[in-house]
Amino acid sequence: IPVAQEVAILASDFWNAQMFASPTWATFIGDRRFDSELPDISPQAISAYQQKIRDFHERLQPLLSRLGDNKWAGEEWVTAKFLDVKLKDTLALRVCRGELWEIDQLSGYQVSMPELASYQRIDSLKAASYYVTRLSKLGTLYQQLIDNLRRGLAEKYLAPRVVVERVIR
Repeated sequence: IPVAQEVAILASDFWNAQMFASPTWATFIGDRRFDSELPDISPQAISAYQQKIRDFHERLQPLLSRLGDNKWAGEEWVTAKFLDVKLKDTLALRVCRGELWEIDQLSGYQVSMPELASYQRIDSLKAASYYVTRLSKLGTLYQQLIDNLRRGLAEKYLAPRVVVERVIR
């Protein structure tokens, strides 16, 4: 398989994994495949996602070697380099264990979930059914968030007090 095609396949696989892991973002940008889903932020799902990222990074390394440092190789070189940076950054960010402490008064789940109605298109009975199914999963998402924050508290991963206070207000 030509390296350009392998890079394109890897980029597509990575994109699909991103959409699966962030289904509300997928909906926001117009990808309707996950309109009935919410993020799974359970420890098992986070671990599985991180393994996928490691696997993508491992798949990318021989492609980078084949491409070399030829910046004029074309769009596959740019795509491969972008993926390399994105995958490395994602792996490096795991040290922060954000799921254990990240809450946000501006764009946390308490803000973004009610906003679903403003961007999830409901133009058919099927789309309405997807939206209702998605909403029925909110309890699970919020319970996962609470469980993660409690684990973070137990492990001393805490958001700044001012942020917590702003989320509560």
